[in-house]
Amino acid sequence: MPICLDDKPEEMKDYQDFRKQARGLEQEYLDLRKELCGADSARHQDPSNPVLQAKVEYLKKRLRGLEQQAPWLAAEMPPDIAVWGH
Repeated sequence: MPICLDDKPEEMKDYQDFRKQARGLEQEYLDLRKELCGADSARHQDPSNPVLQAKVEYLKKRLRGLEQQAPWLAAEMPPDIAVWGH
């Protein structure tokens, strides 16, 4: 990870703590989006399948929940830039 000469060690510790906490949420969010993409594609091929319809709705609900818990997951600007301005 690049370090600017004016970065203070305590600020870098805060950033590293944030990244550790965020990594799990980011991975879960990515996995859910991939699964939703596949389920949505399968649903379009078989629109009358109630199992696929329920799966798509469930995945959308899970994604909304993560976005409410961590709004920066769906933000236009990455959290690194929004929080630390680098």
